[in-house]
Amino acid sequence: MFKGNRRTDLMSRTSSGIAQVLGDAASGIACLFDPGTGAQAKDRLFQSDPESCGHPADDQDCSRQIDALTQLPNRKVFFDHVNRVCSSADDTPSFGLIVLKLSRLKHINAHFGYGRGDMMLAHVSNELATYVRKLDQRNYIARTGDAEFSFIVHNVEDDCELKVLGYILLAIANVPHIHENFYARLDGNVGVAVANSECLSARELILRADLAMQEACKNGSNETAVYTPSLKTGPIRNRKIESELRLAIESREIYAVYQPQFDIISGQMVGMEALARWKHPELGMIPPTEFIDVAERTGSIVPLGQHILRLACRDAVAMRGAPCVSVNLSVLQIVQDDVPEFTRHVLSATGLKPSRLKLEVTESAIIKDSKRIFDTLTSLKALGVSISLDDFGTGYSALSYLTDFEWDELKIDRSFVAKALKCDKAQHIAQTIGGIAEKMKARLTVEGIETSAQRDLFASIGYQVAQGFFYARPMAYADLNLSPHVLNKQ
Repeated sequence: MFKGNRRTDLMSRTSSGIAQVLGDAASGIACLFDPGTGAQAKDRLFQSDPESCGHPADDQDCSRQIDALTQLPNRKVFFDHVNRVCSSADDTPSFGLIVLKLSRLKHINAHFGYGRGDMMLAHVSNELATYVRKLDQRNYIARTGDAEFSFIVHNVEDDCELKVLGYILLAIANVPHIHENFYARLDGNVGVAVANSECLSARELILRADLAMQEACKNGSNETAVYTPSLKTGPIRNRKIESELRLAIESREIYAVYQPQFDIISGQMVGMEALARWKHPELGMIPPTEFIDVAERTGSIVPLGQHILRLACRDAVAMRGAPCVSVNLSVLQIVQDDVPEFTRHVLSATGLKPSRLKLEVTESAIIKDSKRIFDTLTSLKALGVSISLDDFGTGYSALSYLTDFEWDELKIDRSFVAKALKCDKAQHIAQTIGGIAEKMKARLTVEGIETSAQRDLFASIGYQVAQGFFYARPMAYADLNLSPHVLNKQ
């Protein structure tokens, strides 16, 4: 990309050399908004040699291929050019792609008018094109979106060089535009991808640079990101999970494991919480947060919730010791599904006594549609099942939740456990919740107990039930049924 010592020359441009680049750009911007020279500057920009920007000058239908504002090739022309470069490359290509997406343009258009925004965009595009062409006459720039420019850069050895160039292009775009009472600047993000023997497809190379740009946007303004395989496998993995989730539910690829719950004083097991797990034949174990988020987004949460409730009730009936079983309800289940009727059907089909089933709902779910939620929970209590307020104290707490419904249990979020031994305020809050639960005649359960000190603290406060790795990790039904945790009732 650069003559002489490539890396040394590049870094010198990045440090001392960039000052000259930005100086030239800044002086040009001043002229752009000067009443006496602005029109001339714009005319010079639009009358420049078409070939200097890399687009074909002899095309009979140039108007449909060239962006009228910036006089740069459009997305289609850029793709065709990248395709030609990829087709003519050998097994050791030395070029790459940069995608620069500018931000704040909509803000500038809204506050200062489209005229100002267009002139800023036109000037920045000219500065960018001039700079990349100075590096190598073969370099190519196109306007591939409303506020997006794409570059094909030749004579590149690795993604480090391309990333540094990306930062230089951002610095050029970031130069403030100043004229009288007008002051504005453009932010942006850059994604880069280097061509290699495994990536000589125009479509693939452009996709990689675009994925890198999207990653840079996630990290904040004026960031640059390099394509890595994980950026592609992430979306592919997500699409695979989305497409196969329902089949996994129907084929029972998704199953239930159980975390035992213990009386905090006696240490005896008194219940178990059902947790969904998915072992994918190709992806392996998929974290519950990942596939549950997908289930809620795609509408599969209702059949997933029904599947786990059915499994939990069936396994609880077969479990020795007759423990209670807890199952989580999502807000979408309650809003979209007739939960009371389905629960009644499952209890009848499995033979589980309603008193042995506890359904948990989170505080965050209640704020979505509290009336609908409370009506559903009231119908469930009428069946004889217990209702637990899960993750209590996670930031949505409101006393109205406690007074509007007769809760059977308050389940304290694990975040309190870690803080309680170190923070007096957390202890006081845990004690206050204990007092509230006592007045409500609701059982107090704490999750996330990992040490004996944590167990002893919450036992002293008055909590009745605990679960966590200190006691046991989640287990498959068969393992839990054979474990010493389960005691046969006398």
